Amino acid sequence: MTQQHSKWFPRLAFLVALLGLSACAGLPSKPLARAPQEAPVEVVRVEQTAPSPALIRGLAEVSVEIADFPPRGPGHISWQRRVLMIEDLAAQGYLTQAQDRLSALRQEVSAQVADYYRSQALRYHRQAQQFARLNSDQYDRLRALDFAVHQGAFKTAYFQGRALVRELWAAQAWVTVRSGDTLASIAARREVYDNPNLWPLLKSANKGLLFRNPPLQSGWRLRYPLHPRLDEIFAAVEGLY
Repeated sequence: MTQQHSKWFPRLAFLVALLGLSACAGLPSKPLARAPQEAPVEVVRVEQTAPSPALIRGLAEVSVEIADFPPRGPGHISWQRRVLMIEDLAAQGYLTQAQDRLSALRQEVSAQVADYYRSQALRYHRQAQQFARLNSDQYDRLRALDFAVHQGAFKTAYFQGRALVRELWAAQAWVTVRSGDTLASIAARREVYDNPNLWPLLKSANKGLLFRNPPLQSGWRLRYPLHPRLDEIFAAVEGLY
């Protein structure tokens, strides 16, 4: 090979390679696979039914009834938890289940509340009838308590009787011992009991001071119940103390 041919050979090889690439570029190519498209998501709006006014009112009423129920204990806490469960069901849209559970809870609460007020009203009524020396206002309140019990209004009778019994039980007064006084002479005073036979009531009300039957000292202050119970009066008169 001459020197001239060797000079053109690299150029010829370059042209051949260039023609080969051009031919390859003209060949039909396989189309690229497309990425899978996500299926369209259909958004469905669920219209949540609002709780009925009757359900809302029932929840409010039973909550107030539970809150006003005097005894506090495991049963009271259980009722409050059941109210929360019913409210949760209503919030999630389970209105039928919420209404059924509310009806069952209201029946249970109403039955226990009515039984409690009935038993306690009768107890306070019996206690109020045992107190003596009532003034006109207290006597009128006792008659109103009688009427409420006989009418079956036990919740009203409960609050009336409790207030009256607590007032009568706590009512007391003080008397000052004079020179030469005895318990009988103090009990015979008009402003005290107007009856010397009721001196045991004075001794019972002042047990800490008269425990060892000391002689009365002038200037001592003795307390006495303003409204002694009938059983205490009977025991004092009969000498049962």
